[in-house]
Amino acid sequence: MRQDPDEVAHMVDVRLAEALRAAGSSVLGMPGTVDTFRDWLDRAGLALVLKAKPERAG
Repeated sequence: MRQDPDEVAHMVDVRLAEALRAAGSSVLGMPGTVDTFRDWLDRAGLALVLKAKPERAG
């Protein structure tokens, strides 16, 4: 079963907004480490994924 891309994008937006709201309401503000940010994203059901850099020609 395939999900509608717009529906998936909306779910990601909602989850990311939740993670950012949690970061903004934290006494410490935005996380100081990537691990902390990953934990916040994980609680929102998201994951931090790095995109591969495209190879440069010549």
